[in-house]
Amino acid sequence: MTLEHTPGRPQLYLSSGDAEYLVPVWERASYPRLEIPFPEDTVKVSGIPGMARRTVFAAAGDNSEPLMKCVNLKFTRDGLRAVVGNGSCIVTAKGDETSTGDISLLVPAPSLEKLARLCSNKDEFQVGTTGKAIVFLKENFAYSARLLEGDYIDAEGLTGSVRNQFVVLTGVAELKKALEIATCVEAGGKVCQSFDGQRLTFRCQGENGTISSPLDVIPLMGTPQGEFWYLSGQLMSCLRSLPGTVKLGAAQGGMLTLEAEDAYYLQTGVRPGFAAAKEKKEKKKPAKKAA
Repeated sequence: MTLEHTPGRPQLYLSSGDAEYLVPVWERASYPRLEIPFPEDTVKVSGIPGMARRTVFAAAGDNSEPLMKCVNLKFTRDGLRAVVGNGSCIVTAKGDETSTGDISLLVPAPSLEKLARLCSNKDEFQVGTTGKAIVFLKENFAYSARLLEGDYIDAEGLTGSVRNQFVVLTGVAELKKALEIATCVEAGGKVCQSFDGQRLTFRCQGENGTISSPLDVIPLMGTPQGEFWYLSGQLMSCLRSLPGTVKLGAAQGGMLTLEAEDAYYLQTGVRPGFAAAKEKKEKKKPAKKAA
């Protein structure tokens, strides 16, 4: 393959065998210059990929408001914290505990995800802002992402008002396996999560049948009992971002909570699946009297 570029011409000539291409290019001098924050106005940050993995999955889709597609990075006196909320779930995750400060920034989730793919948890950045952008710097590397403005959800206020009726301890790997088995008949739909003491059961119904997948859990608080419905896709995305063991709880209004060592997840419940609702309705019908 041959590549040729004539200075002053905004084109790159590529040729290989019988194929020829002209590709439009920008001159180096016309490329926007990267604004760099003052060194004294930056803080050290590491562990970007781990923090991104636990949060960006919860950002809303393309058709949502821009603020719903952001990660709220909060530099506090206790270190860096990341928050994401999409209207039906909230995720909070701990970041570098040495990255202290008093500032809250809104970074588009895709931008943080791209940065996470370019580095490792051991990489240490000097991070600062230039007004409209956040800049991550390390040796021979600079990454800038635009910042959004607006009022973000009060995650601490919302999660602080949640009161679990009961809490159980279970392994993330076991939860994922049970959920995968149950949702194979209707991936991405609704899943029923029922408790009976030390037994948690996922149940899902679709066109291909009904599957129940049980697993044993360890009660930590309250009496695990009852039936709750959730969107399986969101729950699975959360479980894929967590390692080890979690404290799983059921709160007021059927809300689901998952608490790990460095992350907290809250998902609102949904109405029972169509088949379950139809069943309940039929049970309420009075029996017909014999003629």
